[in-house]
Formats: sequence, C-alpha cells, structure tokens
Amino acid sequence: MHDQRIVAALQAAVGRPFETDFRKDTCIHLDLTSQDYRYAGLIRHHSATEKAAILALISELEGLQSLNLRWNQLRHLPESLKNLRQLRHLDLGSNYLGKVPAWLEGLDGLRYLNLGVNELESVPDYFASFRDLQTLCLHKNDIRNLPDEYAILTQLEVLNLYFNRIRQIPAYVFDFSNLKTLSWGISGLTMMPSDIGKLKNLEYLTFVANKIRYLPDEFCELENLKATRLHKNQLESLPRDIGRLRNLEQITL
Repeated sequence: MHDQRIVAALQAAVGRPFETDFRKDTCIHLDLTSQDYRYAGLIRHHSATEKAAILALISELEGLQSLNLRWNQLRHLPESLKNLRQLRHLDLGSNYLGKVPAWLEGLDGLRYLNLGVNELESVPDYFASFRDLQTLCLHKNDIRNLPDEYAILTQLEVLNLYFNRIRQIPAYVFDFSNLKTLSWGISGLTMMPSDIGKLKNLEYLTFVANKIRYLPDEFCELENLKATRLHKNQLESLPRDIGRLRNLEQITL
C-alpha cells in the first residue's frame, strides 16, 4: 500500500485529478498533464517549494515505468528522481531545465525520452547507452551538434530535432533503418542529403525553414512516406518521379 499512500499525498499536493495506472499495488504510470486544464501542466503554477515537494514524492514511486511531467515549467529536477530505474517512458518537455540532469544516465532502460523546449545547448554522450531508445525528442532547443556516439542508437523510430542549431545532419542518422519519423528545420541547410533515400521505413518527414532549392531524386525512394512538411524553403520544382510516393497523403510546400 506504499504507492497508494504516496499517490494520495500527491493528489492532495497537486490539487487536481491526474492520471495514474497501477499493477497490483505498484504505481507504474503517472501523468501530471491534462488537456482539460488550460495550461496542460497541472503544477505549472505551483510555487517552487510545492513543486519540489511533489517531485520528492514521485521519487518514492520506484516501480514507475511511465512518467509525464511536460508543460510544468519545473526548471529544476531533484537528483532523487534517479530512484526511478524502471522508467521506460519519460516526458520532460517544456520545463526550461537549461541542461540535461546528470541523474538521467542511470535510466538506461528508456525507450521514450522527450527533452524538447528546455533551453538545452548540448546533449550528453551517455544517451548512446540507451540501447532500447525508440523515440528521442530534442526539438526547440539551442543544440549545436549531436555526439558521434549516437550512431549506436539504431533502434530509433522517432527523431525530432526541429528548431535547433545543428547545421548538418550527421551521416549516421541515415543508417537508422527503423526510423519512421524525422523532424528537422531552421538549421539553414541548403540541400537535402541524397542519403535520405536510405530511410526506407520513413513515414513522416519534416524538413522546414531551411534553404533547399530542390529535392534529390532519392527522395522519391521513400515509398512508405505518408506525410511531409517542406514549407518555408526555396523549392523551385519537385522531382519528376514524385509519383512513386504512392502512400503519400499530405505534403505542404
């Protein structure tokens, strides 16, 4: 009943209903967001002291497998969260953290990690040890490069790097054969690499606000592509074989 008591204390501290899921007496899922709440993050407007107390309680839920703290403007996360070694899904988006918490290194079982909108200037090499990672969201930060060590993240299915300062797509990204979603934009690229054609399983491609004037012929080899956003570029024409993209449902230019 330990987790039940902690969740009851959390309910009193949060002051609004939130989503949880239990497996027997263990809390395995906790979501402090709600689309029914105007600001989505349920503790967004709590004081720093109140947020710290809530995070301390969450740190005691050592069986958690999924934790969503998005949109709460936390700005700081306590080291005690390193106790959540069972986490597989962690959403820390839109919390303006400034840097990646060092304790994340111990959560090497993660499959989903969202660190978008956190004013990050760099990301650590140790993410390469997250061998099971399938989704990595780093959008809307100030990141300037990706470590070479990330080449080992071959299980990635979603990679979101939209609105950063990475000037070139690392060559190893095109070896991520499981990739289904790739988001890139506002990096000033003048051409889409021809290696894009290697991503045979790609279904969603965002490549906006760059300076590309044409799409490589290899773009037409993405026969599983369902949607692509290419607006705010300098496109002069489309490839003559674009009709090969028979699964394409949406394209914005």
